[in-house]
Amino acid sequence: MEILVMFIAVVSVPYIARVISPGSDVGLINDAAIALTAVQILWMNLVTDGLPAIALGVDPGDPDLMERKPRKPNESVFSKDVKVYLSTIPVFMTVLLLVAFYSHLPWLGTYQLLEARTQLLTAMIAMELVIALSMRSLKYPVFKVGPFKNKWLWYAILSSFALQLVILYVPGLQSLFDVHAPELIDWAIAGLFAGAVFTAIEVGKYVASRKRTVSASAKL
Repeated sequence: MEILVMFIAVVSVPYIARVISPGSDVGLINDAAIALTAVQILWMNLVTDGLPAIALGVDPGDPDLMERKPRKPNESVFSKDVKVYLSTIPVFMTVLLLVAFYSHLPWLGTYQLLEARTQLLTAMIAMELVIALSMRSLKYPVFKVGPFKNKWLWYAILSSFALQLVILYVPGLQSLFDVHAPELIDWAIAGLFAGAVFTAIEVGKYVASRKRTVSASAKL
């Protein structure tokens, strides 16, 4: 997903900047087109794909896991639910993240670029962490799977979030990761967008479940 965000930013930022601010500095526009720095991308992958991924490895799984028929040997792991998720949620997240990035007008100045990158990185990490909680099952809502059955996942999410707070508020690390302390509105946007992604996934699972119920009833 970060690759998609980076690609769109590289393509669109110079055009938008020249339309809104024709006299903007070309060098700053080029810098703003890089939505996240290499260090920020590496950090995001570390905190979202590290501890949460390990914790998901010990997740108990769906409630009816032992009642399902064995999967056919030639059946693709990319089921219909997986394909729908991969074709909708990343696009939805990308739109939200680009809105968060562009809202700070990163091409106007160095401070605006710093704000935009901080907002983008924080919102992206928040989204990834709620996805780890929601996507424990593609079939059942998180409340049916049991939101607190995997305590290790909660430890991992809280630890990853704490690590993000460290780089945001420790002065020496702020310059290293090219971020600054977010304002309250920045946290509100990150929380709102993360909640929107969580809701979209849960609603999608509910709709898919209803369709399966209707389809099963029609076969009887």
